[in-house]
Amino acid sequence: MSRIEISSIKEALADGSSERACRLIVDSLDPEADFAFHHKLVRLFRKIPDGAIALKPLRLAVLATSTVDQLCDVLRLYLAREGYALELFTGEYDTMIQTVLDPASDLYQFKPDVVWLFTNHRDINVDASGDKAPDAIGASVEGADQLISLVDVSRKNCVAQVILNSADRPLERLFGNFDGRVPFTRTSIIRHFNLALAQNIPSGAHIFDLEYIANSVGLNAWHDESYWLHSKHAFSPNVTAQVAHAAARMITGIKGGAHKCLVLDLDNTLWGGIIGDDGIGGIALGQGDAA
Repeated sequence: MSRIEISSIKEALADGSSERACRLIVDSLDPEADFAFHHKLVRLFRKIPDGAIALKPLRLAVLATSTVDQLCDVLRLYLAREGYALELFTGEYDTMIQTVLDPASDLYQFKPDVVWLFTNHRDINVDASGDKAPDAIGASVEGADQLISLVDVSRKNCVAQVILNSADRPLERLFGNFDGRVPFTRTSIIRHFNLALAQNIPSGAHIFDLEYIANSVGLNAWHDESYWLHSKHAFSPNVTAQVAHAAARMITGIKGGAHKCLVLDLDNTLWGGIIGDDGIGGIALGQGDAA
């Protein structure tokens, strides 16, 4: 982002032109840009007074097994671009299961529109050592079922739509190319977990394809183990915007903001005949035509 763009945003904020400042900020968003770029926009967006821009309210609860504060900050920007003002609830770190299971928890007092259970591959705790190796696939399916069971509990206590993450893949493969051929490797376990999640997802729940996003940016760019060890960030900060961008689009679709377009061929589909050859008078509407 250039100094001129930053200056224009600051001028709009100083003039009290919140709508213009918001438009300049969201027009500057670029999912491919790094975290430092988005952090500048986050700080500028925070200067816009609450309620100063005409956005639809969206109540989102994020329950995570990792640190998601920076993700939520950037997500707020991408949701604003979709026309939503984010009202956010985040659970205490790594209390996802307890929060969902407690009917008196602050989660349900918040009355969210959407609940996002944010997990990653480290949450698939399958012991595949020794004589437990043959049961590794079954254990991974059970792990998916346990995550899905949280959807059922949540839906009993609130009417929110629920988002579950597919599992991203770790960077390391212990057995190299052989990793995908045997059931007791992390590659096989994660593949079967994601498949079970997709096959058994209940009504009112949706899968956020974390695996696809990680693969699309590249696992080398996705993972930064130093951030996991330092502050329990599940992925590199520099891919935060790509996660936020994909999440904002998915949430917009859940809330009915997606647009459907039906594209039809015309000649011999919408009508009988070829208008370029037969002319207006040579086409006919009849049985079997789309019209």
